[in-house]
Amino acid sequence: MSLSKNWTLEDVEGEVFRIVKDEKQLGEDFTKETRFEEVGLDSLTLVRILVAIDNSMGVWLEGGALTPDNLHDVRSLAASVQALLDGGVPASR
Repeated sequence: MSLSKNWTLEDVEGEVFRIVKDEKQLGEDFTKETRFEEVGLDSLTLVRILVAIDNSMGVWLEGGALTPDNLHDVRSLAASVQALLDGGVPASR
């Protein structure tokens, strides 16, 4: 997907879902609502996910922007990415 794309929340959720699923090599039972703690998301995988998001969408989530609320699941992380794409600050649940 292009960095210049006009991202909708649906697009962002789909891209974040794809990235997390690929990075963690998750199966068909993984959904956008699956809690990251359920799949054992560790700090190294999180960094790889953030780099992939940056490469795909041109958005970097700074350390201070990462909270338990926006690292809960794909939807919460996607909402934070969307907020940055829209020029705002990361969202919390």
